[in-house]
Amino acid sequence: MKLRYKLFPMICLFAITIAIGCGGKNDANNTVTTECYSGSKSNEMVVQVMSDPGSLHPAIGLSGTRSLIIPFLNRALTTVDPVTETVAPVLAKQLPTISEDGLKHDFELREDVKWDDGTPVTAKDVLFSLKANLCPLVDNGAYRAYLGRIKECILDEQNPRKFSLTLDDYFINHEAFASNFFVIDQRLYDPENILEQFSIADLESGDEKISKNPALVKWAESFNGTDFAVNPELLERGLGPYKVSKWTEKQEVQLVKKDTYWARNSDHYLLTAYPDTITFKVAADDDAIIANFKQGNYDVATSLSTEAYLQLKENEQVNTEYDITTAPRNTYAYFGFNTNPDGLKHKKLFDDQKVRRAIAHLTPIKRIINEFYEGDLASPTSSPIYPGSEEYNKSLKPISYDVDKAIALLAEAGWKDTDGDEILDKEIDGKKVDFSFDLDYFGASEAVKGIVNLMQNELKKVGIECTPKNVSPAEMRQRLIAKDNDMFLSALSATVLPYNYEQVWSSKSVSNFTSFGTPETDELIEQSKKARDPETREKISKQLQEAIYEAQPCVFLFNYKLKLAIHKRFQNRDTYRSRPNLLMGNLELVRCE
Repeated sequence: MKLRYKLFPMICLFAITIAIGCGGKNDANNTVTTECYSGSKSNEMVVQVMSDPGSLHPAIGLSGTRSLIIPFLNRALTTVDPVTETVAPVLAKQLPTISEDGLKHDFELREDVKWDDGTPVTAKDVLFSLKANLCPLVDNGAYRAYLGRIKECILDEQNPRKFSLTLDDYFINHEAFASNFFVIDQRLYDPENILEQFSIADLESGDEKISKNPALVKWAESFNGTDFAVNPELLERGLGPYKVSKWTEKQEVQLVKKDTYWARNSDHYLLTAYPDTITFKVAADDDAIIANFKQGNYDVATSLSTEAYLQLKENEQVNTEYDITTAPRNTYAYFGFNTNPDGLKHKKLFDDQKVRRAIAHLTPIKRIINEFYEGDLASPTSSPIYPGSEEYNKSLKPISYDVDKAIALLAEAGWKDTDGDEILDKEIDGKKVDFSFDLDYFGASEAVKGIVNLMQNELKKVGIECTPKNVSPAEMRQRLIAKDNDMFLSALSATVLPYNYEQVWSSKSVSNFTSFGTPETDELIEQSKKARDPETREKISKQLQEAIYEAQPCVFLFNYKLKLAIHKRFQNRDTYRSRPNLLMGNLELVRCE
């Protein structure tokens, strides 16, 4: 499949109407198939995941495991189709009709979309779901940054399934982000109809009278509560094909297929739900993961470590029963810096570009790839843009590993060993400060631990004391948002749609973990969001990549391939660059007669 990563002209958006009908062709089972299965294993799928989802709230939560599970429980108006790499309708009958200025989106819901009790889903449900996501008291700031562009939702007076969304301004990927929220049941989440008292304009006004309204505060406390995040009895009323039947924290989450799923007769790959149950088993230890695949206890893994992948790939019995394969992935690993430290809890170490560039010169990227990714399971990158994209700035080469350059840059920045203790120091704000810091990371894989330990040793060579600190995913997220770190190892994924710089690189974004940004780069980001012409956008994108490269708020390490294991008793085992990379609901067991 050709990699597409460019802005779709508006005329194409009008033309794309990938209707998902309850009898439509399943076009995703076109390459990797099994004629039939004669073994004894059941249609119950077991999926290995690295961590507990933490929350399965339909509007709140950012963990990777949650993002893997939540689409089985809930459905949105549209989604990004991993097969076509375009926006496709799900609850919507077709993609919206969009006005010439790109601001008004006219939708119609499918006629067959119903809640589990048979009640039709209407535009009123969409309006409630939108309000719930836009309420300033709801703990979903990352989502609200996108949905906050919706200024109005007008219901059609004649047709209860029709409505219009009006945006405040044109922005890139508006057709996807303005409609990619889960539609939820007001009867469950707001039985007292509190949100009906407030308009979208009210909720977005910033007025304290709204945010301190007692009824709204009480509703938000309930909506944000743990019951809607973890209680299986409250997680079974979504529009997805499965419900949670069992959840043992930090061990497993089991989903069972619902008989009442509105699209249970569909064979379209975005709607299918072939497995009877899907159990997500938490296992982060490579030895345990490998052993369970050898014993046939797991059916699927979508994020194997390099070590587990290689061992499973070399096992003849495992390869007889499983596809052990890779897929390209829009994900890059990087070392991030706190470029705006407070000088109190976190020293002023990385507020100097010369220091950040020195660290980049001390990062042995080629060695990391060769030692921990077998040389071909990852590739160097110099940008947040996927290297296969037309927007990728090929003129920006990875920073070379050069210890002498690093030492020179550190000296220029004033870092020297003045007291002979083999640790660089510098006078900052009248006090002698040693160049010592914590390197935050999460994960138990040998590759991750190997990378941070290797970096620790490289920095020690030039007099920098680095202490790797393994934290939980939840703690890492909290630290990143609060800028409560010195340096960190992390990874970021992007959609296959045109890249939006705003969330990670705007100085106003809570997800800008490095504090990168100037008024000039913020203006370029605004221009890139609104550029409709692909050539114009590509030019702006390359300027932004160059600005990021020169400022060095992070060290881009590599893009790495996704490593998967899939039991061969299932058909439709195709993998994709776009998340979710594997359509697990479309894995079909076909038994031999």
